[in-house]
Amino acid sequence: MGVWFDSGMRMTSDVIEIRDKTTGIIQHLTRITPNIGGPRVEKRRLLASVVHSTILYASPIWDRSMRFKHYENMLERINRKLALRVASAYCTCPTVAVLCLVKIHPVSLLIQERNQIYKNGPFFRKEARNMVLEQWQTRWEAYSGWTKTFIPNIKNWIKCDQVNTDYYLTQAMTGHGVVG
Repeated sequence: MGVWFDSGMRMTSDVIEIRDKTTGIIQHLTRITPNIGGPRVEKRRLLASVVHSTILYASPIWDRSMRFKHYENMLERINRKLALRVASAYCTCPTVAVLCLVKIHPVSLLIQERNQIYKNGPFFRKEARNMVLEQWQTRWEAYSGWTKTFIPNIKNWIKCDQVNTDYYLTQAMTGHGVVG
């Protein structure tokens, strides 16, 4: 099934296997998505959904391992690499800003959302998404970077379909790169 068990039933070996598998996928994505040119952000986001599907597969089972900050950080590093690739951003960009720009939720919040839907049923999907967006907005309010000038509210930014980020817009909105 693709779920790895360890002796303590903490499912930490599953998180490590997910890290290894998704790192390989991201390396392949890096080859086909150059920063300048290449696919537009919609296609990049679609490719990112493959990685998220891999990460979130069976997440209600291995949720216990997310209590350990080490494993959460592993998955967040994967999410950061993915967001940098989708945004066509430099590696110096802050994770919080890049995730917001490309409308990719933090992995820990996605796992919480999946677990809430698993526990409460599929009709709880909308409520779970709203809870995740509220938690993400709380995290965003603690951020004090340049990007917050352009995006004060994450919910409004995610609902907006008119703005598509690219290499140059990402540089301007994060303050990293030649536009800095």
